[in-house]
Amino acid sequence: MGSLGNALPSIEIDRTSTIPIYLQVAAAFEEAILSGVLTPGSRLESENSLVSRLGLSRPTVRQGIQDLAEKGLVTRTQGVGTHVVNKVPLTSSRTTSESAAGAKGSRPSGTEIFGFAVPDLANPFFAEIAQVVERRSRELSYFLLTADTDEDPSKELETIGRMKDHVDGLIIAAPRASDEELSQVLLGLPNVVLINRRIDGIASVAVDVGVGMRQSIAHLAAMGHSSIGYVGGPEQSRAGRAIASSLHDAAKEFDSEVREIAHVQANHTGGFAAADLVIASGVTAVVAHNDLIAFGLISRLVQRGLRVPEDISVVGCDNIPFSQMLTPTLTSVAMDRQRLGKAAVDILARKLEGEDTSKVQLTIPSQLIVRNSTSVFLR
Repeated sequence: MGSLGNALPSIEIDRTSTIPIYLQVAAAFEEAILSGVLTPGSRLESENSLVSRLGLSRPTVRQGIQDLAEKGLVTRTQGVGTHVVNKVPLTSSRTTSESAAGAKGSRPSGTEIFGFAVPDLANPFFAEIAQVVERRSRELSYFLLTADTDEDPSKELETIGRMKDHVDGLIIAAPRASDEELSQVLLGLPNVVLINRRIDGIASVAVDVGVGMRQSIAHLAAMGHSSIGYVGGPEQSRAGRAIASSLHDAAKEFDSEVREIAHVQANHTGGFAAADLVIASGVTAVVAHNDLIAFGLISRLVQRGLRVPEDISVVGCDNIPFSQMLTPTLTSVAMDRQRLGKAAVDILARKLEGEDTSKVQLTIPSQLIVRNSTSVFLR
């Protein structure tokens, strides 16, 4: 049985880094093995010792050691311990001069990382996309770093700037920053895919909201609604502007009028706050930027004594699972979140494999799902 080396490898954890902590642990041990601090056959510290010395959780330590085992640098035997292999592989992603928590080239080989910036993980629409992106990334053997930018363009730009030096590719969902700001911060990072945003020279996958919005206006017009309101999300949302434009175009086709009533935060609170303005406007139907806003609208409309849909019809957008649980169930424009997330990862993976995806602009259609929150205009 090998003995524990006299020198314990120096492991400095940078908790502010976007490099996962378990990879920092693995990288420090790898450097110690390659530099001879840990010799072939020597036994690594126990998990208990590492947990105590580094102040980390056991799962984090275990994941770091497992990364070394998968690379063939150590062997693990239950009841015996973890030992450096007798013949260390000649190649490695690291050199002994690299910092364990440094830039992306310093992490263990075979570990490629995608970054994923999302405006609001509390929003079920983005939460589901994040789940899909995570699952598909793992299927393709990529590690995913996800950051919530709180619907804040400046925080979004800061996050992208900090991430780009530590990832092999980046997916940005519904970015709130301008095209010019995004193009500037993405300089030097060729492997990028945007979700629901088009910028020349950057691959993207986006929902065609025009199809679902036209269906919404056609549906409402067929039931006698000619005065229709729109409650938008944040003013900087490109998707929101696309929805509004599509609604206006469809209204002309179906001899209806669309009034833009308010821009609010894309959540229940925003919708609740906008409901009084909807009532004051006199519209007989309202389309919301997303389902969360629609839920807030309905809550306040009912509180004010209106019946949905008898007094006013409500249409949401995104078709999140909760839309089928509400009373009444919510008529909503469905966006295929599964296809959005999977396509974004696949495009990014193709780019890393050498394919030129810079001109890829995949479009996914939307679809109106009619439920019980819309009905014939009776007054």
